[in-house]
Amino acid sequence: MKLNNGLNNKLKAELVALGYQVEERGNKLKVKLGGLANPIYIEHDICRNRFIVNTREIINAVFLSAFLFFALTNDAGWKQALLLCMAVFYLLSLVFTELKSQPLKQRVSLFNRDSCAQNKRQ
Repeated sequence: MKLNNGLNNKLKAELVALGYQVEERGNKLKVKLGGLANPIYIEHDICRNRFIVNTREIINAVFLSAFLFFALTNDAGWKQALLLCMAVFYLLSLVFTELKSQPLKQRVSLFNRDSCAQNKRQ
């Protein structure tokens, strides 16, 4: 059930016009940023009547800390090197996702402000 299909379509069209790769997944918009950056999900908060950008940083930070912990507690060797490489990969992915998501967060914030202003005028 899509409660905010009109707003979803407007936001999706605006993001596609700006060059983002956007897919609609149920009631969420999945935005692919490319490179090492993880995809970002935009969800509609019905109570606040606004869109929220979800980068899922908590999940990535948990994986990063787990790989780092296992790498540091493991004996020196190829396993430790592999786990350290994976930890560095997750760290770079986390940083790139945050850097690439800033313009998207600003655009969604502007969209929320514009749609809120249009609702007040009506």
